[in-house]
Amino acid sequence: MPITGVVPDGRREAIVDGDGVVERVSYELCVLVAVMDALRRREIYADGAARWRNPEEDLPADFEDNRDVHYENLHQPLDAAEFIATLKEAMRASAAPRSSPTVASPAGTCRTWAS
Repeated sequence: MPITGVVPDGRREAIVDGDGVVERVSYELCVLVAVMDALRRREIYADGAARWRNPEEDLPADFEDNRDVHYENLHQPLDAAEFIATLKEAMRASAAPRSSPTVASPAGTCRTWAS
């Protein structure tokens, strides 16, 4: 029974006792969480499912032949490094206004601390 990659390190003591016996129900819950995480990351897919289908099926049939046309329609660069640089800059720009300290208000929302 695989433990590594299925049971998070912080939960290992709760799943496996001192004698190495695995608590079945707890282990099964960890398996379900691991499968759900993999589905969300699109590392695995479920045949016949709508939401969790194979991501390759979402691409147009002529994607490889007309990659440049599809990227142009999406207003995205073909170069991955350029795409990543643009994304990093957008993330930095959106985080910059929030660089001042924030404090939780009594209502549970965050507000910027005036300095």
